[in-house]
Amino acid sequence: MNILTGKTRHSPWIRPLDEIRDLLCLEWAHYKRDLPHDDCPSQDMCLLSTTYLYWLFKHAGLKGWEPAEGVGMDDQGESNPGGMKAVNDRWYSHNWLVHTSGVILDLTGDQFGHEEIILATKDDPRYNANRSSEYAKQRVSSCRLGKEWLKFQLEDPDSSKLLSSILRSLGPGHGQDLSCP
Repeated sequence: MNILTGKTRHSPWIRPLDEIRDLLCLEWAHYKRDLPHDDCPSQDMCLLSTTYLYWLFKHAGLKGWEPAEGVGMDDQGESNPGGMKAVNDRWYSHNWLVHTSGVILDLTGDQFGHEEIILATKDDPRYNANRSSEYAKQRVSSCRLGKEWLKFQLEDPDSSKLLSSILRSLGPGHGQDLSCP
């Protein structure tokens, strides 16, 4: 169930997440600068973005967020319902964060035809983490580029100033108080 509708669209999380996504868009564009242009900036950026967000939240003291991963196709090309279900009803491999309260946070859902920023309940039928949480954590831990994006932004005066503002607006208490209506 997508909760970015109606009054929840005005949640204190929406503006900071929009700003975080704007920062990620800069990294995506730089990363893809030598690749053919695609219509969706977040295409194939879910692991890097989830890694960035995971370490950003750890840096900010936001507790309870863990990576999740699903694989849409197995090695033989057989359908395996995991990852994210796109608007075309097909499952694709995907990475996102899940909070201990049961909230999903995804900043790259638009690559599958959904909203750019998704805050949803854990039972949202578009998501299926068919990889273990240990596996998802290992993937995020080994994803150096997502961590490097964050490190660069924390060291860059302009990005750091914006990140400081974003982190102040989220504050450590927001991670524990996040709930779905």
